[in-house]
Amino acid sequence: MPSDLAFPTREQIASTYKKDRLYREGNGFFMYVRCGGCRHTTCCYSHSQTNISCPGCGDIILTSSGGRAVVSPNCEFKRIVRNID
Repeated sequence: MPSDLAFPTREQIASTYKKDRLYREGNGFFMYVRCGGCRHTTCCYSHSQTNISCPGCGDIILTSSGGRAVVSPNCEFKRIVRNID
């Protein structure tokens, strides 16, 4: 099935390298992380380069790993969706 190069599908955009995409966008995103202990919600970046602790109880909720940060096992996260029209 031929594809339209001017209007790629979302799957085609996600599977290509970030610098070869039709319009450049990174792989990082912002997300809400909810602490498992005190249920406090914090806005964080997915590729954070520092450890992020909960402002409510002080537990570490996000650990840097060189690339994408790792969410602690007792925490939940939800991606923030950008709506650009």
